[in-house]
Amino acid sequence: MPAAAAETIDERSDRLEAFVAELLAARAKAGTWRTQAACRGLDSELFFQTPRRGEDVADTYADAVEVCRGCAVRLDCEHEGRGEREGVWGGVTPTERASERRRAYRRRAS
Repeated sequence: MPAAAAETIDERSDRLEAFVAELLAARAKAGTWRTQAACRGLDSELFFQTPRRGEDVADTYADAVEVCRGCAVRLDCEHEGRGEREGVWGGVTPTERASERRRAYRRRAS
C-alpha cells in the first residue's frame, strides 16, 4: 500500500484554521468571551470610526487596536468579526480583514 502523500503547508494551515474556528465558534455560541473582553463598557464609537479624508486608516483605529492588544479574548473577537466590513474586531481593522479575505480567495483559487 503506497504511503500517504505528505500534507502540504497550506493543507496543514487550512486544517489548523478550521480546528481553531470550530473551537472559537463553540465559545461564541456560549457567549462567554464577551464578558471577558477588554473593551466591555467602552464606547463602541472607538471601534467603529470612519477615517477622515486624508487620514491613515491605521491612525484612525490605533486606540482601538491598542485596547485589543492586551485582551484575553482577542482571538474570539477576531473570529466573530471575520465577515464584518466595519469596525475593529480583535485588533484587526476593516482594511486588514479585506486583505485577508483576498489572500484566502487567491489561495483557494490556485
